[in-house]
Amino acid sequence: MSLCVEHEVAAAAAPEGPAVGIDLGVANSLTLSTGERIHLPVPTKTEEAGLARLHRQVSRKCKGSGRWRRAVERLAKRKRHLAARRRDAAHKATSRIAKSYPLVVVEDLHLRNMSASAKGTQAEPGRNVAAKAGLNRSLLAQAHRETRQMLAYKCPRNGGELRAVPAYHTSQKCSCCGHTAPENRPSQAVFRCVKCGSEKHADANASENILADGLSVPAHGGIGRKAPVEVRTHRRRAA
Repeated sequence: MSLCVEHEVAAAAAPEGPAVGIDLGVANSLTLSTGERIHLPVPTKTEEAGLARLHRQVSRKCKGSGRWRRAVERLAKRKRHLAARRRDAAHKATSRIAKSYPLVVVEDLHLRNMSASAKGTQAEPGRNVAAKAGLNRSLLAQAHRETRQMLAYKCPRNGGELRAVPAYHTSQKCSCCGHTAPENRPSQAVFRCVKCGSEKHADANASENILADGLSVPAHGGIGRKAPVEVRTHRRRAA
């Protein structure tokens, strides 16, 4: 039996301290404008190989049989474990961020477009299809939408604010002089401005641009403060 219970939670005072910008990526799950980099526990190569083996076991069984159902349950159990591990780490990271910063700025990613297939059509086949498929898997494994949803209710609950800004050119723009060019990013991890010579970690540079965009103008698609009292719904299992 599941019971839905509503109760009122008084909003806390806004945390003291500066605002922070967050860059969401693949190599680094969350990169803060303070320089901190947070890695969420995504599946390793060994764990991905284990999942592939379980998928093969399911495909080899006769669908609907007892062995097929047991194989499906083993696969589902493994996926639940990996998802719960990532979700637990994301909850801990987002709770700490929401309690530490009065303003959190994230990039407004369109994950559906970013993770679209590159295989194209038979008449116009895509390029680097295998590489794009691997990038899509790595991007979806980070569950950035889930992380943003956590921040969306945790920031107002702790008296803070969450804003979302467009992600255009945040990775190619220099946070020091503002020069924007694809040549500024020679590799995934290195940002080197071709105009002023500033060099830093690429994700840290992007997070600084995200913070600056969030502070300069009203954020596009931003999430403002909620009412002083918010109503949360909790599901509790009866004893």
